[in-house]
Amino acid sequence: MKLKAAGKQETIVGFQLTDRVLPRQGGSIFSDSHEIGTVTSGAFSPSLRGGFGLGYVQSRYAQPGQEVDIEAKDRECPAKIVGFPLYRKK
Repeated sequence: MKLKAAGKQETIVGFQLTDRVLPRQGGSIFSDSHEIGTVTSGAFSPSLRGGFGLGYVQSRYAQPGQEVDIEAKDRECPAKIVGFPLYRKK
């Protein structure tokens, strides 16, 4: 409620990294070199062939398809915001 009262609105999103990198909790999420959020959890998926995770970002960056960068292993790795569920059985 404090964040909402202060005018900061954040939304939880899923993301998928394009590199084979493992995102870690506490890593930053960037868009155009500006920090827009924080990673809450991450893992590597053999079936998705890459890293994926969840994080809180500013609401205006929460649309699926939005390109972002995730801090992983002391570098920024490209990723895309994806909708839920992160994986659909085919």
